[in-house]
Amino acid sequence: METIHTHYPKKAGLQKPASSKETVKTDEIAMLTQIGLPPGYVNDVFFVKPLYGNYRIKIHYEEILWIEADNNYSHIHFRQENKPYVTVAFNIRKVESMLPIRYFARANRSEIINLKYVWEYYGYTIFLSGTPHQFVVSEPYRKYIFSCFTELSKKTLPSK
Repeated sequence: METIHTHYPKKAGLQKPASSKETVKTDEIAMLTQIGLPPGYVNDVFFVKPLYGNYRIKIHYEEILWIEADNNYSHIHFRQENKPYVTVAFNIRKVESMLPIRYFARANRSEIINLKYVWEYYGYTIFLSGTPHQFVVSEPYRKYIFSCFTELSKKTLPSK
């Protein structure tokens, strides 16, 4: 006969069942260890070394507005006006490989946009909140980018 406490290790005396927070924390640590990451792994930020400087800057994914290619360098543009951009010595393909696909998408050969900040689009031109810059979406990236948005239109409404 199985009791409610059969899945806990048995020790001498009574044992208090693990809380759900402890179980979740243990499960997260096991998952990170299994894929080769340390238990304190932070997944909403990354550090970059600016082109000129011997220090690292912590960047939250949500701070990034867009990324611009410049030959073998990339300019990471931020939402904050007092922190316009940082240049890193990596090409845009390498920077793109570090970004989570839930936030970012390639608009064209030289630009990656943060999908959370798309304010409007007109044809194949996208506008992000916080910048006057216009992003023209190249043909290879159109289907993916525009599939990321839900649109309320006459085509999507159910017929009566």
